[in-house]
Amino acid sequence: MNDADASEARPGEGAIRFSHSGYRYLLGFGTDFFGIWDREQPGGPVLRFPRTDEGWDRAWYEYVSREKHNVEVLAPGVAYASARTRGRWARGLLYLHVAGAFATACALVFEVVRLAGASAGSASLLREIEEQTPGLLALLFFIGFYPAPAAIAWLLWQHRAHRNLAALGATELHYTPGWVVAWWFVPFAVFVMPYRTMRELWKASDPDAGEAAWKQLPTPRLLPLWWGVWLGGLVFLVIAAPFGRAGDVASLTTEAALGVASALAIAVAGVLAARVARHIDARQELRHAKVGSSIGYMIRPPT
Repeated sequence: MNDADASEARPGEGAIRFSHSGYRYLLGFGTDFFGIWDREQPGGPVLRFPRTDEGWDRAWYEYVSREKHNVEVLAPGVAYASARTRGRWARGLLYLHVAGAFATACALVFEVVRLAGASAGSASLLREIEEQTPGLLALLFFIGFYPAPAAIAWLLWQHRAHRNLAALGATELHYTPGWVVAWWFVPFAVFVMPYRTMRELWKASDPDAGEAAWKQLPTPRLLPLWWGVWLGGLVFLVIAAPFGRAGDVASLTTEAALGVASALAIAVAGVLAARVARHIDARQELRHAKVGSSIGYMIRPPT
């Protein structure tokens, strides 16, 4: 271990949850072991025991021989409630959103072709297209990009999943379940903060991470890819807006072409968002299974 690693190490590493705490020693468990940690020795446990009935008995007796004056560490007050059902609804509605965005892209491609053909048509046809196209494009943008059911389902799922982090033993969280929803409605912050809350949700749901060790986990490439594609779709949409106000065929063609790029980006972002939700649900279920299998031993210490 180099000096930098030593300075960053701290007692309790590798622990998913502690069951008992004393003046110097802590008793808890990791992914596949029970352990005793020394507050004065940074890093992992000083003693490990297999995560079995016999292993728990040995860990308990070794612990009380070292730390007679200990107290039970109470489990978080928030109970775990699986987010899988909400996740399925969110993913299903996201895929409907993807279908709508893709249909919008196809409709806008048709508009690009129609506008390109009209540039050589009669003056009356040009006037007709110039009068009708802006309203049509506005309707297509609205239908393709603002599916309220998918947005509501996503927020309900994200709130439940983030609320589970405390029940799964994660500590040192920066965001509350309420704020992970609220950040989506804060101007300007909406371009950064929802991504950061999702990053915390992903890392803290890791089935093998300790109570606070999740903070050192790397960010998966899926998260920035999803967020970057979604922001790209919004950027194309913002750039397209001024062209529609110009009213001439060339501007309308540019608006429609940018709309195609925006719609396709939004569709891809929807698919990536569904994958993010599915992975987080799977991680939480696995972490819950691991935490629950150890909590069973710790309900009542051996006598």
